[in-house]
Amino acid sequence: MEEYSKEKFDRIIARPDIKIVCLDYFDTIVHRKIHENNIKRLWAARLSERLLAKGRDISSQQLFEARKKAEGYARKICDFKREATYRAVMQVTEMFLPDQLSDIDFVEEALKCDIEIEIENQFLDKEMASNIIEAKKAGKFIWIISDFYLPKCAFEKFLKVHKISEYIDEIFVSSDLDKRKSDGSIYEDVALKAGNKSEIVMIGDNEKSDYEKPNECGIMALYKEYYDDQVDYTEHYVKEQLESIIRSNQEPYSNYSLVLYLFVEKLYRTVCREGERKLYFLSREGKYLKKLFDDYLLWKGNSEIETHYLCVSRYALNNVMEDSNQRNNFYKYLKREGIEKSTAKIVLVDVGWKGTMQDMLHALWPATNIVGYYIGTNELALNAHNSEKRGLIFSFYPFKTVAYDCFIYDSFLQEKLLTADHGSVYGYSNEGLPAYENNQSAQMVYMELRKTRDEIECNFKGYMELCGTTGYLIQEFTEYCAEQYVDMMLNKNKEHRIARIKYEAKDKHVYANVQKKKNSIKSQLVWLKLNKASLIAYFRMYEMYCEKVHLKWSIPLLAKIVKLIQTRLLRNEFNWSKKLDEIH
Repeated sequence: MEEYSKEKFDRIIARPDIKIVCLDYFDTIVHRKIHENNIKRLWAARLSERLLAKGRDISSQQLFEARKKAEGYARKICDFKREATYRAVMQVTEMFLPDQLSDIDFVEEALKCDIEIEIENQFLDKEMASNIIEAKKAGKFIWIISDFYLPKCAFEKFLKVHKISEYIDEIFVSSDLDKRKSDGSIYEDVALKAGNKSEIVMIGDNEKSDYEKPNECGIMALYKEYYDDQVDYTEHYVKEQLESIIRSNQEPYSNYSLVLYLFVEKLYRTVCREGERKLYFLSREGKYLKKLFDDYLLWKGNSEIETHYLCVSRYALNNVMEDSNQRNNFYKYLKREGIEKSTAKIVLVDVGWKGTMQDMLHALWPATNIVGYYIGTNELALNAHNSEKRGLIFSFYPFKTVAYDCFIYDSFLQEKLLTADHGSVYGYSNEGLPAYENNQSAQMVYMELRKTRDEIECNFKGYMELCGTTGYLIQEFTEYCAEQYVDMMLNKNKEHRIARIKYEAKDKHVYANVQKKKNSIKSQLVWLKLNKASLIAYFRMYEMYCEKVHLKWSIPLLAKIVKLIQTRLLRNEFNWSKKLDEIH
């Protein structure tokens, strides 16, 4: 096998009998920054965003899988020998998608995204670029031959970006010609175009397609070796990266970041699909959610969606409903925030559960369409005419979502984590401004959890970078997120156990006793014995996590569990599965 070297290339272009230099494109003229599969994932992510802007919520995973299936189908139709056209593959891809896209030129949008992603991830081989210029100066014709799924027009755009289009005389692409380098059929067209095979030299990085096949056709060839050590962004790779971010956390319950990111991601895609342009985040938990969502909007470069912080509380809204003066002051406040009685639709965002404040607002303005997007909703979060509630992470209706018991059980700590730096709203002034209670306890909790929030925001940056690099959405790992959440809720980390006891202990006396015992399992037991429902929730989480333990909950059974735990207080670790099996 004759391998490429700069000296050999210079000797060849000096030969007067060689008139045409044929070059492979990928890994010869240009290289990619990332693996080919990752190019297609980023294409799927980009196209998903474009379709979302047109009101079609098709995930990047759905697009990626549909394309993969379409390419396999096309290869089968072509008997694994010929190359299907790009248009044909994309038309089949569209057929495999869950939504009808008859009003969108899917092929054109897909091609634009493919070209954009390729351009963003290609870089020119400087030595080969120099060779092309030298060969052109020597009076040679430069032809590009590529087995690739994109059409010739895409290559023309690539070459313009790399500023070498003026040196290229002809482009042969398998997807346009229905012929391939890998079986040698495309070289027949090349020889026919050249007129004389002895006047051609072929250079490329694929031993079979760029060296053996042209030689079989009587064309001189040089093999230019290139090593590709790029990482393929598989689902396993993404999970490893997520675990790396999670393992790096130092502050208790900063692992909430994954669920919060999942909520923000789902919220963004939902409001884009629905065409919403103005969101109102409800105090007090909504303040931190708004900050996280604003950071996400900035990362996405979306300036069309407005976010507002709406200062309300159940107590204040109850006063508004009973006191006409407070009602007038409240309407003044809403006007400041861009909401009037004539407003056709109001979109609310909050942590959730029952959606009481949405119900109160709906009672004030029954003719206004109010939609609430929440982290989660429970069995009391009922919809009404012009008042819809959606739990984006978990909900009870129309059916209980994955890890519902785990999420709803932990609602207390979620509220603490998302608390704002101000007290609850208790009313509205005559000027239409909210008045806050002086809540020292809320301030204390806010300050105590500031390091956790800082770490959550740091994690957010890591998740955004990971999604941007790999083309995945975190919502494609919803079950994994639930598993991580359950791991956290089972208190496998000692610092997390201390934090849970600290923020959930119901009275100071119990808290003081727990403080003395610090990390021990007994400290958990003190709290668990106060609340049998919490104990039930713990084992329900375990049941969901293992997917194999099914117990009928009863007081006698709980008593046995507590007694069993008491006999193992001095052990650092507890074999839950074995002991539950014994009870069962």
